[in-house]
Amino acid sequence: MIYETKIDNRGKFDIIKSEYLIEKPIISVVMSVFNGEDFLIEAIESILNQTYKNFEFIIINDGSEDKSLNIIKQYHALDSRIILINQENIGLTKSLNRGIELSRGEYIVRQDADDISLPDRISKQLSFIKTLSIDILGAQAWVQSGRRLNISPKTADVEGFANAHMMFGNPFVHGTLMFRAKVIKQHTYDEGIKYAQDYELLCRCMSSGVGIAIVPEPLYILRKHNESISNRKSIEQYRIASQIVMKYFGTSRYFMTGKNLVTKVFLHFLKKFYR
Repeated sequence: MIYETKIDNRGKFDIIKSEYLIEKPIISVVMSVFNGEDFLIEAIESILNQTYKNFEFIIINDGSEDKSLNIIKQYHALDSRIILINQENIGLTKSLNRGIELSRGEYIVRQDADDISLPDRISKQLSFIKTLSIDILGAQAWVQSGRRLNISPKTADVEGFANAHMMFGNPFVHGTLMFRAKVIKQHTYDEGIKYAQDYELLCRCMSSGVGIAIVPEPLYILRKHNESISNRKSIEQYRIASQIVMKYFGTSRYFMTGKNLVTKVFLHFLKKFYR
């Protein structure tokens, strides 16, 4: 094993990696973990069991206080593709940027620590992103909430999205995103945003002319449970999402007050994505 301690503008962190790392991975999977022991094993195994194999798996332990670090270490000892970053808690946004900066792949894939990637997710998304010559690609997902199972988004446009789609909420499931590395390393997440950071990133990229699309097939299972951010921080997400809409779509403060029918319809859709 190779152990390194590094410092960047976010603080000190440790990197543990195998001396037998893939030399030139095509894909870098980036996953940040904070107290994720309940679902972490399934999340890790869903990546390690992908039909596509040429990837590195960057797992960031963001100051977990449960058994997450031990679980990651167990899998790290078994699979040389895993790179463990251990750090004090700095939050999801900064953790993702750190993982992206350290990645070596041509494409970067997101994975959340409580979700599951279906076995052919990476291979199918890689084929789509190359065929369509776009820079950011999401996928439909099965959304699991209790015993209910729904598809999100219900419709997908493989040819890309107009700004109007994003104005009414974020149709993308964050954990499904695949980026061309050169694009995400140029734009990166806004570290001043704690929640809805993916929504801001996508709106900013679209306003810069970055090509974005969604695979019209569920390739991911998104869990909604009591401890998920979408449940615990829905009010904060909604507030930040409203600010993002105002910034990128020129929505006036009067429009955001909910005093007319168009506004009420807009707010209904925005709440739908952040509830």
